[in-house]
Parts: sequence; C-alpha cells; structure tokens
Amino acid sequence: MAPTFPNPMADRLRALIAKNELIKMPCCFDGLSARLIEQAGFDLTFLSGFGASASRLGAPDTGLMSYGEVLDQARNAMQPLNIPMIADGDTGYGNQMNIVRTVAGFAQAGCAAVGFR
Repeated sequence: MAPTFPNPMADRLRALIAKNELIKMPCCFDGLSARLIEQAGFDLTFLSGFGASASRLGAPDTGLMSYGEVLDQARNAMQPLNIPMIADGDTGYGNQMNIVRTVAGFAQAGCAAVGFR
C-alpha cells in the first residue's frame, strides 16, 4: 500500500471534475509557464513530458529524462501555482513498485494527479 499524503490540489481537481463540465487544460513545462496559465484564468494545467524535456534538455520526450528530473520539474512548476496540475508520469519509470513511488513522489510535490501512457 502506498503512503498517503494530504493533497489539497487533488481535492480541487475532484471538485472540478464533479462539475461535469469541459475543463480546458493548457500544458505547462516549468514554473513560469504554469504561472502564466494560472494568470490567464485557467483552472487546471498539465505538466507536459515533451515540454519539460524540451525546456530542460532541449530534446524531445524520448525517455531521456529520469524520474528524478521529471519530479524536480514538477516541484518547480507547482511552486508558484494555486491551481491543480496533472503531471506526465511517462511509463511509471519501471515496474509496479516504481509506479507506486512515482505517484507518491508527485503527490508529495503537490500534483493533483499523474497520467501514464
């Protein structure tokens, strides 16, 4: 069982979903882009794996970024935010135990949810 952490952003995301309305969710890639999305009036953002990789490494999202690098990018993007952010969890960075760790890490960073492919 994964550890649980209080996560007010997850609660805010649930409330948005409960409205049963279309939610526009522009992608961010760092703290500045996340803050600009919030300032533009959006209620939700998504940390794009491609955007994070392009801004951090200058390379496409081809699995070059490690779990730690993506988690660091998520922490930095969440820092200025008062809206929920969903993070790109890529493939989970390994097996089932790694996926548990990935979800817990993003939750601790303040992300509202994690998307996997």
